Amino acid sequence: AASGETEVFWFTGSPGAGGSATIQTQLANLGYNSHRYQNCNANGVRIDMGTDKVFAIIAHGLPGRVQCYNSTTMSGNAVSSDSYNYSLAAAYSGSAFSSMNFAYYGACYSGATDATYGNLPSKTVSLGSKCAIGFTSIVDNTCTSVYEGTLFIDLRYGYTISAAIADALQVTWNACGTYGGTNNYSIYGVNTTKIN
Repeated sequence: AASGETEVFWFTGSPGAGGSATIQTQLANLGYNSHRYQNCNANGVRIDMGTDKVFAIIAHGLPGRVQCYNSTTMSGNAVSSDSYNYSLAAAYSGSAFSSMNFAYYGACYSGATDATYGNLPSKTVSLGSKCAIGFTSIVDNTCTSVYEGTLFIDLRYGYTISAAIADALQVTWNACGTYGGTNNYSIYGVNTTKIN
């Protein structure tokens, strides 16, 4: 069985919010000490993810950022002119995330790069996470919930991240008749990583 902390953060009305319970359940079934939190400030999210083996956030997004509670955001790059933004760069350095197997940014544009705010999955991997993914476009709520459920069930059963993504996309298409934007993603790090 797997061991270590995992956390799932989700925000009311976010794309795929319905998938957050499934993600937590699958991580707990693997043996992780899994927690699920609703409507947290971006600074709290950023601090808590520092000890995670698997990190997942289901939120609203903007290029380079995910939007959390009270309009706070979390980005890859530090942006001193934005007092509502909390960056990974300002809180972590070196290989701070070396124990993290996987980070999932489940939000519209969470995998897109912004000239100012950077790219969250890329920054997460540069800080030591083995693999991280995010979406580069708008994603549909219903389709994203289907996608997330399949992705984390597959990861529980030993699929690599790339194989789990491929299966999740097929299941999403079969269920929704569209990918709902989930096929527009960016992946960084080692896509053959397993979380079990």
